[in-house]
Amino acid sequence: MLSTVLSINLAAQQATTGVTGTPGNNSFTGYDYKNGVGVRMGVTSGLTYKHKFNQSNAFEVIVNAWPYTLGVTALYERYKSTDVPGLNCYFGGGAHANIGGPYRRVYYYRYYDNRRYTYMYVSDGRAIGIDGIIGLEYKFKPIPLAISADIKPFTEVNNYGNFYIALDPSIGLKLTF
Repeated sequence: MLSTVLSINLAAQQATTGVTGTPGNNSFTGYDYKNGVGVRMGVTSGLTYKHKFNQSNAFEVIVNAWPYTLGVTALYERYKSTDVPGLNCYFGGGAHANIGGPYRRVYYYRYYDNRRYTYMYVSDGRAIGIDGIIGLEYKFKPIPLAISADIKPFTEVNNYGNFYIALDPSIGLKLTF
């Protein structure tokens, strides 16, 4: 990961100063970016993609995997700048859906000819929920890298009727372009 970041930093520096040494027009050099791809490390850990429509509106998708389960979260986010260049506060909301997973195992027994047979019934799990998000993001000016820290509270109901409420703190790392 470090070698990738250093390689991108070198490429960004070369793109901003052309062969003649004049500054170029490259989106990597500013504090703002249009797209970001990275990882989110928290309860909802996974791959993330963020697209900024402008400086104050963004759309983010998080794809995560648990054992036997795949989840997708979609969030709309509003950005507010701070007095620190490159540091932004964001908040918003969205929804998520999880599919898969042998969540529930039901054992039942049958007897035949003085023998006991054990059967297991496994059903899949599905869940949907509503998410909120609030956090801080810092975009490094000389390199295409952004780090973030946020809290994503969510509520969720699954196909067994269970209801969950949880906080989801995380940190994120994105390559920006």
